[in-house]
Amino acid sequence: MLLFENYVDGGLWQNYGVVPQTIYPESSHSSLSGPMNKLLKTRLREHALVLRNLSSSLRQAGLSEGDIVATLRTKKEELLGEIYNVMTATLGVPPQPNHKFVWDYYDKDGKSGRWEGTAKQFYEVRRIHSYCQVSYLCFFLSLLRTNNTPPPIHSL
Repeated sequence: MLLFENYVDGGLWQNYGVVPQTIYPESSHSSLSGPMNKLLKTRLREHALVLRNLSSSLRQAGLSEGDIVATLRTKKEELLGEIYNVMTATLGVPPQPNHKFVWDYYDKDGKSGRWEGTAKQFYEVRRIHSYCQVSYLCFFLSLLRTNNTPPPIHSL
């Protein structure tokens, strides 16, 4: 799919969690992500070609399937490291899913509060408590419209 169409940026909240914006602030690259997405799409397509060519050359060399898979996985990890470097250079190092943080906030009545936990725990609090007293911890629904319809299989 990546080779044919754009991808949508966004996170896998249930795996990595979420944090308040004061913990991981917005950056110019995250609020205007078009150029970064274009760079990432280009690099990922280049990486797909590298892996495809490597796979072909390894098969021609007569390596066993296990050796081919191991070599391709090692190369993939190297290429994903490059993507990670681009992401952290543009967005900063993200909070780790199980790293604890402390968030001081004010509720809708102006009373101060404090929340302590991990990004995964913060996501769970937001997901479970769809009706809550602290507006910052309430459930949010993100609606996204995308025109990324897969091409018909016969057109590939």
